[in-house]
Amino acid sequence: MLGRVLRRLLRRGADRASGTTTAHAGGSGRAEAWLEEALQLQRAARHPELLALCESILKRMPDNTEALQLLAVALCAVGRSREGLIHLRRVTELTPDAPQAHFNFATVLAAAGEAEDAIASFREAVRLQPGFSEAWNAVSALLKAL
Repeated sequence: MLGRVLRRLLRRGADRASGTTTAHAGGSGRAEAWLEEALQLQRAARHPELLALCESILKRMPDNTEALQLLAVALCAVGRSREGLIHLRRVTELTPDAPQAHFNFATVLAAAGEAEDAIASFREAVRLQPGFSEAWNAVSALLKAL
């Protein structure tokens, strides 16, 4: 179950996964242009290019949650999940009320073997959005696996 969720996260990328708006991403058409390019790179599995683009954006806008999310997804896709977790944690700090941010963080935590922290983050996601069935299912699957 969790493996499927992680694969879907990697496939989908950060398609507004953190629940942020373009205003949080910089708010301009230019911000939208880089985001569209990043999403295209992610969908095409061109992860090295996506890493470079996100790192470039984050040099100018270090708190851009969409760039942080996409960077984390790309890092996970190239086997650098521990580094990805750093960026996903930052997304949850910047958007503490975004259930999808907590869900994404929990998914990678679970895949990294951090079950206790993953459960806590999945629970935060469902606290924020009680009808978040995917998060409920992930918590249930993780608890059964323990």
